[in-house]
Amino acid sequence: MTEDDRSLGPAEMLLDLLGQRQATLSSSLVEALGERLREILRQARLAWPGVAVEEEAYWAFLASRLDSREGVLEQLDRLRTADLYLACACLAGDEKAARAFEEA
Repeated sequence: MTEDDRSLGPAEMLLDLLGQRQATLSSSLVEALGERLREILRQARLAWPGVAVEEEAYWAFLASRLDSREGVLEQLDRLRTADLYLACACLAGDEKAARAFEEA
């Protein structure tokens, strides 16, 4: 990750991962996506307390499950994003996540 990547918000980061150019999207759509992603992250952390995933890793994990040819917001609405947060943590080797997965 570069210094420039760290200065990006969640929407910009996800769009970059999907290869979509922000300039082609309305600022209101980018803003709505950013708000939605922040809420997704908040809900995931509430659903799985004690499980920690770096935001950038989570956005990359989500992006890998999205089709860049389809609307991002619509796809996010269909995904079980909190469960994907747990899966991302499990794949990263988080022991708390693995225990939470087994218990669920």
